[in-house]
Amino acid sequence: HTFNYESMKIFHSSLMMSRLAKSMKGNKSKRRNYCRQSQKYIDTLKTIIEQKGGNNVHRYMIMQADLMAASRKDPEHAVKAAYDKAISLSARSGHVHDTALANELAAEYFISKLPDAPVSESATASGRGRTSSFDRDSMLEDDSDSYWPRQYLANALSLYHEWGANVKVDSMLKKHSAYLDRSMLTVDAPDMADSAHSNGRRKRKGAKHTAATRMCLTTAHKVLAEVDFDAL
Repeated sequence: HTFNYESMKIFHSSLMMSRLAKSMKGNKSKRRNYCRQSQKYIDTLKTIIEQKGGNNVHRYMIMQADLMAASRKDPEHAVKAAYDKAISLSARSGHVHDTALANELAAEYFISKLPDAPVSESATASGRGRTSSFDRDSMLEDDSDSYWPRQYLANALSLYHEWGANVKVDSMLKKHSAYLDRSMLTVDAPDMADSAHSNGRRKRKGAKHTAATRMCLTTAHKVLAEVDFDAL
């Protein structure tokens, strides 16, 4: 229990430092300081993994990806690849909540890259709060600049819902109303013929999106993003 507590403390401390670093947009000195502190936590967890086993490897990967996002030294495709790797490993390890968290952090990274993130769904629909110009090296484009934020947030929302974190789901729906709505949590209804039970058996529920499903979707999106359709 002490080992698990210390590992989680290190994990969340690192993410707290990287989050503080991200908030230091105009203060490079403080941002570097927070990044150094985050790196210390990462190094500590790496030592623990080497000494006591790999149960925290997926958290180590999440910490690394988030520090890359905070430091602003790496190109977007490298940061995205780091988040995707962390998401994939978290999903394969069966840690639904950490997979959700990694998706949420990736979404927030891409939201921070927007020229002016929309504050409401109505503002997005009317085109207010956005600019037409974009950094040439950005993975986001004028006509699809909300694609990755929406994809990662939808993954996170579904996984938090699967995990049973209803308060978190409600919080995300409120915070990111420009990208999310509750209909994203709706599962396909079972076939009416199959759900008609004359013998009194309980109705069959629609299947939930699993972490494995979300991992497959994320991987598919990554592959599609790398395909040069013009060349084809």
